Amino acid sequence: MSPKILFHALLVSLLLGGCAAPPFQPAPLGALHPANPRARESAPATRPAPLADDELTARSRQQLAAAGREQQEWEKSGPTGNAPTEAPTHPNHAP
Repeated sequence: MSPKILFHALLVSLLLGGCAAPPFQPAPLGALHPANPRARESAPATRPAPLADDELTARSRQQLAAAGREQQEWEKSGPTGNAPTEAPTHPNHAP
């Protein structure tokens, strides 16, 4: 028998044998397995207490609060006479 015929005969027998085999049945999941739809939900994790504010955090919050107050004052005053009416242009891209 030629190797080509032998190869094809082996291929056909493996394909037919695969079709005749029963389908794969995975083992059932245990009650504690997380993928089991009937598994109980775990208890919620407790969060650790947040860290105390350090000097840098306190300074950052002060700066943000000051910037917020400045923004509110600016919004209250509205447009001023010296505000540009158009967006400033880049010096290299003069109209």
